[in-house]
Amino acid sequence: MRSSLRAELLVEFQIQDSIVAGRSPLELAYLLAGGAAGWTVVQLPGPLLVKSAVASALLAASAALAFVRVAGQDLTAWCLAIARYLGTPRLALYGPGHPR
Repeated sequence: MRSSLRAELLVEFQIQDSIVAGRSPLELAYLLAGGAAGWTVVQLPGPLLVKSAVASALLAASAALAFVRVAGQDLTAWCLAIARYLGTPRLALYGPGHPR
């Protein structure tokens, strides 16, 4: 493969598609899901103050997932890394493999 073609392919793979206002499909899905969840919470019976607090928290979380980047990575990558870290055992046993 020619190096110029390889460079063009690398650039193509690194560019994210944007649908609306420069946002990727995943970011728009986060915003849509957060808005729908917030609207659903507001429609439930209960005290307005509690419903608005929960809906605001859902909207803030979805906006953070869509827009916030830490150290060049979006929050989805960070959440997956934290979940993987918490899901693996951190106790290492040292010694002979078979006790005899």
